Order: sequence, then structure tokens, then C-alpha cells
Amino acid sequence: MSRRLLGSLPLSFFVIHGSRHVAAAQAYELFWACTTASLLIGLGILTDTRQLTASAVLWLSIGNVMWIYDAVHTGLIMWTSLLTHVGTLLIALWSLRSQGFPRGSFVTATILGMLLQLISHYVTPYQSNVNVSQFIYPGSESLFPSYGHYVAATWVLCCASFYLIEKLCLRILPSPSSALVDVSINQ
Repeated sequence: MSRRLLGSLPLSFFVIHGSRHVAAAQAYELFWACTTASLLIGLGILTDTRQLTASAVLWLSIGNVMWIYDAVHTGLIMWTSLLTHVGTLLIALWSLRSQGFPRGSFVTATILGMLLQLISHYVTPYQSNVNVSQFIYPGSESLFPSYGHYVAATWVLCCASFYLIEKLCLRILPSPSSALVDVSINQ
């Protein structure tokens, strides 16, 4: 499959899913990390920027867990969200399978995630709490003395999770050049 087609799919998923939110007068929903990940993955594949693609994969690895948790507890799911959460992740992994997973993506994922959360704080409605940019996730209030402590703990946990997931991805999605080095060393 050509890189142009592969990169166009996540962008199409972003547009399809996003158009539902725009039609419902909820364009701010486009700022959710998993939705934004579709945009970043599409751009990362099209521009051959593995770091961007891998960083968005790390977002989806945590975001999809939260998405499933939320869907189970609320019973709400949009069929188009399957495109951004599942379809985009599969396409990104397919792309990275042939190119390899770049080292240090956990740092980029953390920095971009913090930036997205900050932007979400200023451009999304308070009550929507997009990317937990406004207040502590409901049900967790008793664990944290303040929103600042919550954000700090969340990002320490996310960064550590991104690091561990990156280590796993480096093992299962090695770069083509490192696979050649491993073969030649073992002979």
C-alpha cells in the first residue's frame, strides 16, 4: 500500500469523525487526544515523520483504554469513533512495522500531550473537560488535594507508561536497520 494512501486513511477518519462533532455543534470534541492522534498519524505517515506517528500511537495506547472504560460506563459510543481509535491505531502500527519504532518517542508524546492539554484548557468548554484539562476526573477527587497535583501525577504516570510501551514497541517493531544488524551479529 502506498504511503500516500496509508496516510490519507487516518486523515479521512479524522474528517469523518470530526464532521459528526461539527454537525452537532461540538467542534471542541476534535481536541480529544485520540481524535487528534488521527490527524497526527496521518500527517506523520504522509511526511515520513516516524516520531510524530509513534508519539500519537503512544497517546492511543493509553487513550483507547480510557475510551473503552468510558464507553462501558456511559454506554455511549459513536460508530465513527471506531475509525479514530481502532482504525487509526492499526494503520499506524502497520506503517511503523515496516519503518520501525523510533527511540525517544515517549518524550515527544509527553511534550505534545502536555501542549494539547494546555490548548484544550483554553479552547474547550469547562464542563466538557476535554483531555482532563479543566478539573480532576470525576471519582478521583479524593485522591488528589488539588488539580495541580492531579495533573502532575497524571503526566508522571503517562510519561512512565509511554516509556514502557515504547520499550515494548521497540521489541516488536524494530527498525529495519537494527534488524539487519541483529542478523549479522548473530551469524
